Amino acid sequence: MKMISFNVFRHVESPACCPPASFVADLSITSKKNTHKHLLSFFIFPLFLESLSVMLPTQKPVLFTPGPLMTSDTVKEAMLTDYASRDIRFVQAVKFIREELISVAGLDPQKWACILQQGSGSMGIEAAISTIFPRTGGKFLLINSGKYSEKQACVVKRLQFPMVMLKMGEGEELKMSALESIIRANPDITTVGFVHHETSTGMLYPAEQIAEVVRRELPKAKIIIDGISAFGGIPCDYEKACDVLVAAPNKCLHSVPGISIILARRLLIEAAKGCARSATLDLSMQLMSFDKSGQFAVTPPVHVVMALQQALVEYKRDGGLSGRQKTYQAKAQLVREAVKAMGFTLFLGESKPSCANVVVCVNMPRDPRWNFKRFYTYLNERGLIIYPGKASHAETFRFGIIGHTSLANCERLMKCAKEALKSMGIDHLQRKSNM
Repeated sequence: MKMISFNVFRHVESPACCPPASFVADLSITSKKNTHKHLLSFFIFPLFLESLSVMLPTQKPVLFTPGPLMTSDTVKEAMLTDYASRDIRFVQAVKFIREELISVAGLDPQKWACILQQGSGSMGIEAAISTIFPRTGGKFLLINSGKYSEKQACVVKRLQFPMVMLKMGEGEELKMSALESIIRANPDITTVGFVHHETSTGMLYPAEQIAEVVRRELPKAKIIIDGISAFGGIPCDYEKACDVLVAAPNKCLHSVPGISIILARRLLIEAAKGCARSATLDLSMQLMSFDKSGQFAVTPPVHVVMALQQALVEYKRDGGLSGRQKTYQAKAQLVREAVKAMGFTLFLGESKPSCANVVVCVNMPRDPRWNFKRFYTYLNERGLIIYPGKASHAETFRFGIIGHTSLANCERLMKCAKEALKSMGIDHLQRKSNM
């Protein structure tokens, strides 16, 4: 019987002026009788990821992605200590986080509960829908604004709940008259879901105005907001806007993924006992456990929770919501001005209130010399990481603004973006292809 192990090692501390780092493959073959080791040294990674044509960066990566994103060293360090999930220090951290998140949202802790749910933000969305949708007679209205709202549609379809959909084009403003019409045509709607900030395009939707229409037309309907890429970075009166808010630590709170944040009206979750269609994504069960012992119902991602505690301390230190807004606005403005100077066009009109500063979404150029893969690779090799392709249906790509990055980081990103264009023979992008 033979055991084969294949290990790839990377030399990461190469100077920026050097070629991309070399890689060493160590192939060890072991048998019962003897052991043979053959060391192969070669540039393996370009072959390993040939389809992407991307080489590992020679510098410490700086993420310009809309989450996961850059975190501070102190947030990372918070994950270096091991805690037992029932230990009093961990339970105290959970208590602090739950209270602090209610405060960040500007909600009344007597009426609202913070429920931490293991898993990604998408799992929080599923937990919310699964828990509060009525056992009988329910109908879900989804305001479909793009790729991320389609995740809600996927959940509703998988759970086989009746659904109607108000679909808009990407970047299209929501017409309240259209919302009124679909509600009046479906008076049996019990649950409404929408995305506050559509991360695929950077477009912001008017949560309070949407809720005003829903409350007027359907007083008993419950509203679920996907606030994953908005919470902590974009102002909203959540008391007016929703009954359940789903957020995540790995966006505007500048922490790591692995847990979702649900802020919900306490009476709503308590009344939903036994309604959840999942044994583990049950917000009622989770809240009962928090109320009883301050602990998660099942094993929590301990290190992720400790990172979130530190991120919330830093969020408050940095000025909270207003501090994040100022920082994002400055970085987004720098990026927008720089890309326009290169000849790129923006997907959203920057003067509109619906244009947020979480991401800068750029139209794919029509210049025949343009090649996104080369552009992405050029940045990646220099440790500047953007999302590798489009997230929208439209032909776009994005620069993430959120995260623990500085104006100096953004300036370097734009400098290298300009160099990437020059490597394609482009001094300034053409608006149309030559015919």
